[in-house]
Formats: sequence, structure tokens, C-alpha cells
Amino acid sequence: MKVHISATLDENLLSRVNDYCKRYERPKTWVISKSVEKFLKETEEEVPFSEVEWKKIERISGKKGRIYPSANKFLKALEKV
Repeated sequence: MKVHISATLDENLLSRVNDYCKRYERPKTWVISKSVEKFLKETEEEVPFSEVEWKKIERISGKKGRIYPSANKFLKALEKV
């Protein structure tokens, strides 16, 4: 089921979307959906830690906050220790 949303885009970005849609005869909905899907796929590949795991990381590192944005980056950093 599709749901209607409203979004605000930068003028230049919207112009690029419009140009793409005209050139490839695609609706804006398709372009935006594909872009969001690609973004989510790329960012979900590096799964963040749970809150409990972040607390352990803070305790181990001695630093507060999410100093490593993903599990992969944290594990790479641990390899150097």
C-alpha cells in the first residue's frame, strides 16, 4: 500500500529530479522511492549497536557518546588496539 507524504527539497535538487524524470520518462515518485531505497540499503549495511552495546563501548573507550557510527567501524578501530 502506498502512502502520500510531503517533502521539502532544495530548489536545485528538485530541478535535477525534474530533469531526470523528463529525460527518462519516470514519475517523481519512482525516482524518490528508488533513491530512498538505495540510501537505506547503503546505510543499513553497517548496523548500529544496541543501547546496551553503546554503554559497553563508552565504558571500554572511556568516552561518552557514539564515537563510532557503526559496528564495522568500531571493530576496525578495535583491531588497532
